[in-house]
Amino acid sequence: MSLILAFSCLHLATPDIAEYLHGAAEYPLDELVRLAYKADIVISLGDFSEPLYCEPEQLRLLFKDFITGLASNSKQLVMLNGNHEKYGHPYSEWFPTAYHGDSFEKDGYKFVHGHQGYPNVASRSDRNEYVKTIRDHFSQSNTIYGHTHEPMVGAGFMDVGSVTYSRTVGWCKDGNLSIERL
Repeated sequence: MSLILAFSCLHLATPDIAEYLHGAAEYPLDELVRLAYKADIVISLGDFSEPLYCEPEQLRLLFKDFITGLASNSKQLVMLNGNHEKYGHPYSEWFPTAYHGDSFEKDGYKFVHGHQGYPNVASRSDRNEYVKTIRDHFSQSNTIYGHTHEPMVGAGFMDVGSVTYSRTVGWCKDGNLSIERL
């Protein structure tokens, strides 16, 4: 079995956009690169950046050291699509040797972004109900996902939270799931 590092919702953006959208302009990028070095597989579960607000080339130049470090420190890199990726981003150019797709399966787990495949929620205005609906959908399904920004390990699932908001990542080793704070 592999040692898998999964993270979600990095939401890379220029400092002004990051401050506006997330209330902070700093990301724990060095820590993420350090953790990637330990893992056999590194999986971005989506929402890697803010393509609606930032030009891809601008982000590539701004975060060049991070992109290079993540790519070179990852034995195997997987870049999955989140709801922000629907606006388009050249991840295949940034990470040409990575696997790119909507889902990935390894060691009996399916890895996805949490917005994919959950039942329709009548109103997203009730955040607690929205998160509960997503968790109920993935419970007992051997799925590791992001999107809610709120980490949790449950029976047969793990919500890794968000690098930017909860400052968390998830680990999967020998069927054991855990959350690590950055």
